[in-house]
Amino acid sequence: MFFRFAVAGLVLAFVAHRGLHTRRLDRSAPNDSGAADQTEPGEAIESMEPTALSRAASAMTLAALLLTAAYIAGVDVLDRAALPLPDAVRASGLGVAIAGFGLLEWAHRSLAENWRDRPQLLGTHRLITTGPYARIRHPIYLAFLAILGSTLLLSANWLVGGAWLAGVGLETVARVRYEESILGKHFGSAYHRYRMRTGVLVPRLRPR
Repeated sequence: MFFRFAVAGLVLAFVAHRGLHTRRLDRSAPNDSGAADQTEPGEAIESMEPTALSRAASAMTLAALLLTAAYIAGVDVLDRAALPLPDAVRASGLGVAIAGFGLLEWAHRSLAENWRDRPQLLGTHRLITTGPYARIRHPIYLAFLAILGSTLLLSANWLVGGAWLAGVGLETVARVRYEESILGKHFGSAYHRYRMRTGVLVPRLRPR
């Protein structure tokens, strides 16, 4: 029962964190009464459109939510996907999730007004190379993998945890491909040099 509550709290905390930053973004966005020359710099130059990969990620995330609900409700059929993990190993999932939330908040604070809830490039965007971005280019997606992937340990269920890892993994691949492309076009050689000394999701051991 403890681990069921832990999984439920984890998912709710993740949704609440996303909602908090999205609300902050909405509050900081310019309103319609502003002059055109004031809002133009903040308008999107390019935004990510849905792809087959992102749609598959959304479908898998929905499946993960349904499986998580079934796990929390104690549906017996999920017992067939149970993993024989000791309680201490399962509890370590909380540490992984907490570390993920810490990294996520650090990345948000480093991005500040540059963050958006979906991949897009604005006229006001700057290339951020401080905080976790000094070592890795996509710390937010690493945080997502840590937070939602920790359900694999907490639930000790390969179907629940695997669905979250698959959904977040597919979404990460889709977003990273898009962001790497538009950032390379927009920032040119500066972004190329940045890529040479950083890793995608983990620090590069030997910067080029």
